[in-house]
Formats: sequence, structure tokens, C-alpha cells
Amino acid sequence: MLFVGYFGNVPLVKKIPVRIAEGARERSGIIKALSYEEMVDFVNSAKRGYVFFKSVHPKYCRCRRAHFHRNKETAHSCMDYGNIIEIVPLIRRGNIRILDQEEVLQIVDEAREKLLVHTVTVYNHHEMFSVCSCCSCCCVGIVPYRHGVYEACEPSGKVAMSGEDCTGCGVCVKHCKGFFNTRKMVEKDGKQVAMPTDRCVGCGTCRDVCPESCIELVNKEEVALA
Repeated sequence: MLFVGYFGNVPLVKKIPVRIAEGARERSGIIKALSYEEMVDFVNSAKRGYVFFKSVHPKYCRCRRAHFHRNKETAHSCMDYGNIIEIVPLIRRGNIRILDQEEVLQIVDEAREKLLVHTVTVYNHHEMFSVCSCCSCCCVGIVPYRHGVYEACEPSGKVAMSGEDCTGCGVCVKHCKGFFNTRKMVEKDGKQVAMPTDRCVGCGTCRDVCPESCIELVNKEEVALA
């Protein structure tokens, strides 16, 4: 059994037969976590002839429309990127607004300041994808992952390692618990330090809350994790 995150009145996490889940995943793609740097690179690599667009009101965010959103203070920061022909009808209805690259990067920067997790979803059935900066309360990738449904979000391939300056304050562990819940306190060289588990997705937001600025993203293949 795997998860499927549909919208509307269907539960955020629902157990369904594997064959159905695999089919849905093949058609719709899957959410992948990105670090801030990877998100910037992703935006800068946008193909010519395509546009970013976002809903002009938070209620058009798919997660919010599914009634999972409880963090009312979070500004809408989910954007889509696709063929202009496909979205013209939505523009005419006033539901979305086209953005230039500079605006997109500004939104990404503001999202980082708010400690949001950057994600991208590539849809396999058409040339379009979603670029989102998510809070921890409703994202269809983050919420299931936090509760052990690891098929919900694809890791970035990096992990957040604490350096020698880690004081064991636990700030990053508490922060991660609200998102992916993949950091823990371990004993190292006779002291308690915060380290990632093998489920760390490499989103990098723990770097931004670390009071010692001692967390670094490294390739997962280069380290041994618990």
C-alpha cells in the first residue's frame, strides 16, 4: 500500500493498492525536495518560451483548496511553469498572474526567509511543473513524509551535516520535527550533537535556524548515516 495525495474532499493520505498508486505516480509525477541553491538553479534553467504563473489569491493553492492549510500567515508561494497556451484560459478568468524570472527568484528568497521548504513537482503527462515553497501543515509531500510515508517526497540527494561547532542545542532537531522529522541528537566525541538520519531529504532549512551556522549540505553518498 502506498499513499496518494489527492485534493478536494479526498483525504491527504489514503492507503490504496500498489498498482493504482504506481499508475497515479506515473501520470502525475512526484514532489521532490530542493535546497535553496537547487531551487535557484531550477528557476534559472527555465526554458525559453515558457512562463511561471501563480494564483492571485491563496485560496487557489491546491493544498489550501483541499482544506489542509492551517497556517494562515503563510503567503501564497506556489507557482506553476508550463506552456502558455495551456494557461491562457486561466489568465482570462483572473485566477493566475504571469511572473518574470526576477519576480520568481524574489518569491523564492522571501520563502527562504520564512523557513519554507522548496519543492518541485514534474508532471509526466504534459510539459508543466509546479515550483512550491511549502510550510509544514498541509503540503501533500511533507505531511505524509513526516508520518513515515516516504514515497510522498523524493529527497534531493543531499543531507544536512552538523559541523564541529555544533553545541547540541537541538534547535534544528525541533525545526525538522515540524517538517520531515529526520534529525536527531546523537553522542559524538563525548558530547550531544544534532545529525541527520538516512531519511534526511536535504531541504536545507535547518541551516537557516542553526544559531551556530554550522550545518552544511553534503552529498548523501559521501557520509554514513544512522
